[in-house]
Amino acid sequence: MNVILPLIVLYLAVTVGFGQRSDVPCPTIVARLPAAMHQAHLPLAQRLRFELRECDSGAVQVLAFEPGAAKPALFVDLKGTWPSQVVHVFNVLVVQGIGGSSSPVYVLHFHGGKIQPLLAADTRGQARVTVDEESRHVDVEVPADQRLDSPGETKRFRVPIEMFVNDPDVP
Repeated sequence: MNVILPLIVLYLAVTVGFGQRSDVPCPTIVARLPAAMHQAHLPLAQRLRFELRECDSGAVQVLAFEPGAAKPALFVDLKGTWPSQVVHVFNVLVVQGIGGSSSPVYVLHFHGGKIQPLLAADTRGQARVTVDEESRHVDVEVPADQRLDSPGETKRFRVPIEMFVNDPDVP
């Protein structure tokens, strides 16, 4: 019993924090977003990519596909909302859903060919996203006064832009 409770808490944290994983992606592809510039010559099924999909119910999913994978490595359920903000720069995707009293914000990126979820938070306002092409970073900030899970703490992420993810031939 002592082991089961922590496992249940971990399962709930992952499925609630990053959307409940489903075995079946929604049928309608709204957008396909490539995550690595050097893979354009490959068949779509072999590319690193993000997809936005709409379910018959109107819900929206964000999927992340690792190279050569037939199934997505990550599902994010936008909790029945459409994105109000989508920022995509190669391997980085920031999505914020439209919410009533709160809006979910997700920061995802590929590193070394693997998907890395960095943030799942609910906010009362808009996340701030800045793309710095000179230093090749995406900066994301969810202000403390707008965060619902920890109002006293501003979440900040600096995510590196990688145009050539997991390619040994490209420096």
